[in-house]
Amino acid sequence: MVANRINATDFRTGTTITISEPQYNDVYIAAGNVIINAPIYGDLIVTGGSVIINDSIMQDINVIGGTVVISGYVGDDVRCAGGEVTIKNYIKGDLIAAGGKIKIDSNGSAESIIVTGGDVFIDGDSRGDLNVAAGNMKLTGTVWRNADLKGGKILIEGTIAGKANLAASRDIIIYKKARIARGIRYWLPFRRPLEIPSGVSPYPPVYDSLLFITHSRWYFLGASTFLGLLWYLGMAFILILLFQYLFSSTFYRAGIRATAKPGRSILIGSAYFVVIPVTALLILVTIIGLPITVLLLLFYAISIFLAAVISSIVITNVVSFVSQKDFSLMKMVGIELFTFVLLKIISFTPFFGWFLTFIIVSASFGAIISSIRWQSLQQKIRFPSKVRSMAYNS
Repeated sequence: MVANRINATDFRTGTTITISEPQYNDVYIAAGNVIINAPIYGDLIVTGGSVIINDSIMQDINVIGGTVVISGYVGDDVRCAGGEVTIKNYIKGDLIAAGGKIKIDSNGSAESIIVTGGDVFIDGDSRGDLNVAAGNMKLTGTVWRNADLKGGKILIEGTIAGKANLAASRDIIIYKKARIARGIRYWLPFRRPLEIPSGVSPYPPVYDSLLFITHSRWYFLGASTFLGLLWYLGMAFILILLFQYLFSSTFYRAGIRATAKPGRSILIGSAYFVVIPVTALLILVTIIGLPITVLLLLFYAISIFLAAVISSIVITNVVSFVSQKDFSLMKMVGIELFTFVLLKIISFTPFFGWFLTFIIVSASFGAIISSIRWQSLQQKIRFPSKVRSMAYNS
C-alpha cells in the first residue's frame, strides 16, 4: 500500500487503501481501491475506482466510485454515485444513490430511498417512501409507505403498503404476487390500459395524465414540469448567447477543425475525458496534490455540465462553415438552442443514444482543444524578469 496520511485517521490517499483497525474519527479517502474491514465511528467520505465496505460505519457515508459495495451496517445516511452500486445491509438513515446499475439486496434497507440509474433492482425494503427514476427498474422487495416510480420499463413483484404512482415510456408489468395496498395511478403512452392480476390491489388502476407531464415529457431535458422546462431552456439560452458572443472566433475555428479533421477531433476529445480524471487521481497521491486535484475535478465537472451547450455551439459553427452563410448572432443562438434540444433527445435514445452523444461531445471538445492557438497563448503569458531569473536559478 502506498499512502499519504494527514492527522492519523483524517485523510488517506494511495493506490489501494485498506482499513483494518477501528477508526474513531471521520475518515477521508481517495484511492484507486478502497476496502473497509473495520468499523468507523465517524463519517466516511471516499472516492475511488472500487469501494468495498465490509464493516460498520456509524455515521454518514458519502462515496463516489466505479464500483461501490456496502455490506456493513450504516448508522446514518448514505449518499453515493457510481457505475455499479450494491447495498447489502441495514441503513439507519436515508439512501440517495445514482449510477449505471443500482441494486439493493434482500437484506438491504433504508429509512427512505431515492435512486436514479440505468438499471435499478430493489430486492430489499424502503421503510419510508421509495422514489426511483430509471431506464429499467424491478421491485421485488417491500415499500412501507408510498412509491413514485418512473422510467422506461417498470416491473413490480413486491409489496407497496401505500400508494403507487407509476409512469413508463415503454411498459409497466405487475406480477400476480405483487401487493399494492392503497391504489395505483399510472401513465403509459397512448393511454394504454394497465392490466393487473386479481388480488394485487383492492382498487382499480387510475390513468393520470398529469404523471405524463411530471414524469415523462420533460425530465429527459433536465426539468420536471413545463415551467421548469422554460426555466431550463432559458438558462441554456443565456449560456449559449454568452459563449457565442464572447468566444465566437474560437468556436468558428473549432467548427472548421471538426469539419476538416473529424477523426482527430474525436480522438483528442475522447483523450480529454479520460486523461483529466486519471491525472487528478495521480496528482492526488502527492503531498501537495489535493488542491490541484480539486481544481482539476471542478474544471472537469463544469465541462461535463456544459457539454451539451458547448457541443451545440460547435455543431452550429460547422453548419455555418459548410454552408458558407454568415448568420447573425441571434440566428446562430436560435440554431444552437435547437441543436441543444436535439442533443438532449439523442442522449436518451435507447441503445445507441449514449454512444452517439459521446462521439459528438468528444468531437466538439477535441475540435476546440486542437483549434486553440497555444503558441500565441504562450506568448501572451509573460513573467516578470525577477520571476524568470528565480526560475532559471532554481
